[in-house]
Amino acid sequence: MNEGPVAVRYAKALFESASEKQALDKVYADLNLLEQTLSENDQLIAFLASPVISASKKNETLKAIFKEYMSPVTLSLFQLVIHNKRANLLDAIARSYMRFYREKKNIQTVRLITATDISNHLKTKIVDLVKQVYHSEIELSEKIDDRIIGGFIMRVGDMQFDASISNQLKKIKQELSDSSVQNIN
Repeated sequence: MNEGPVAVRYAKALFESASEKQALDKVYADLNLLEQTLSENDQLIAFLASPVISASKKNETLKAIFKEYMSPVTLSLFQLVIHNKRANLLDAIARSYMRFYREKKNIQTVRLITATDISNHLKTKIVDLVKQVYHSEIELSEKIDDRIIGGFIMRVGDMQFDASISNQLKKIKQELSDSSVQNIN
């Protein structure tokens, strides 16, 4: 995902600052929390993007929400970004930072989509298999989507393996459609 050059510059500066202060892991955890909070709260996103709300009010609000949970490095990023009228980029900055962090720590992201919840034993097997194939650490995120009917969809980086029942049904439908067209000719 292209995050835009401004967000990338902020993320790089934050990454360098966190590295100097030996806070890479803490800032990564902070930005995961920020990203999760923003993804679950459209009102906070609108609040931060609003040109009508003052920078001091935005700073006070973020400080009130996150002060107990986040490092001073991350909180200072919030102040800088808000001061520069770039609060709407916080989510993109977080994603860029997390990408830099994963590259540095050799972490592959694995997105597993299943129709129902799967056992911890099976999750462990999947993580171990992907670790062997990619020779890296794994960060697993899961999603349950009953529209896939059964099976799973696994995304590792930019690659996707679709072993869902819905995908198999689509393939069968396409094959039947193709064969009926051929029979007509």
